[in-house]
Amino acid sequence: MKVSFNTRKLRQGFTLIELLVVIAIIALLASVSYGPILDQLNKGEQMQALQNMRNVSTAMDEFKNNSKLNNFPDDITADRVVKMHTYMAGLGKLSGETSNDYFRQLFSSESVSENNFYAKVQTASGGSTITADNDIYDGKALVAGEVGISYVLRKGDAGKKVGLGSFVGDYPLMVTSILPAEDGGTAVSANQVRFDEESFRGKVLVLTTSKAAKTMSLNENGNLIDTFIPKRRGRDISDSFIIVTPDFSGQE
Repeated sequence: MKVSFNTRKLRQGFTLIELLVVIAIIALLASVSYGPILDQLNKGEQMQALQNMRNVSTAMDEFKNNSKLNNFPDDITADRVVKMHTYMAGLGKLSGETSNDYFRQLFSSESVSENNFYAKVQTASGGSTITADNDIYDGKALVAGEVGISYVLRKGDAGKKVGLGSFVGDYPLMVTSILPAEDGGTAVSANQVRFDEESFRGKVLVLTTSKAAKTMSLNENGNLIDTFIPKRRGRDISDSFIIVTPDFSGQE
C-alpha cells in the first residue's frame, strides 16, 4: 500500500499570526508575575536593612552607655574613643562627611560586624552598596560601598556634629535610600536630602531614636510624602538636623 504525506503542510510550521499570539501570551504572563516577584525581593531587602539598622541601634546604645562617651557617635566622641582604645585610630576616619566615618566608632565593641551596615542603596552615578569583607584594620573598616545607611546628627556649637543620644524626643536616627549629595558622600541639612526611588521601589526606611521603625513613601518627584523630621511645638526644626550619607566614592 502506498502512503502519501503532505510534506508541504509539514514544512509550513507556525504562521506569523501564531507566533505573535505566543509572544503576546508570554509577555502577559511575564508582566503578571514580574510585579509580585519584585515585591517579594523588595520586602526581603527591606527586612534585611531594617534588621541591620536595629543591630546598629543596639550597638549605639551600648556605645552611649559607656560613661566616658555618653552619646551616640559624633565629633566629640571620635576623640574620646581613640583615648579609650588606641587601635581605633588605625581603622580610618572616625568623623567627617559620611556615615561610614561615624559608624567606624562602633567598632570599639567586638560584637559589631561590617555586615550590620549593609542596606541596598543606589548611587547617583549608578553604583550600589557592596558586600562587606569584614576586614577592618589598616584603614579598611567600612570602605566606600560597604555602608548603605545614612546617619542623623544635629548641629552643635562651633560647627560640631552632635549625636542624638541626649536629645529629647522621637527623631530619626538612621535612614535608608538617601543618595549622596556627591559620589563621595556629603553631610546635608535634613530638608536638602535626595531619596533614591529605585532601592526599595519608592520606599524609605527610618529607625528613630526610640527604636521605632517607619516605612515612608516617596512621591513621583522622589520626595517624602510625610514629614521627615517631626515638628517641635509646631515649629519646623529640620535645619537643626544633619543627614550624613554613605561613602560611595569610586563606586560605579
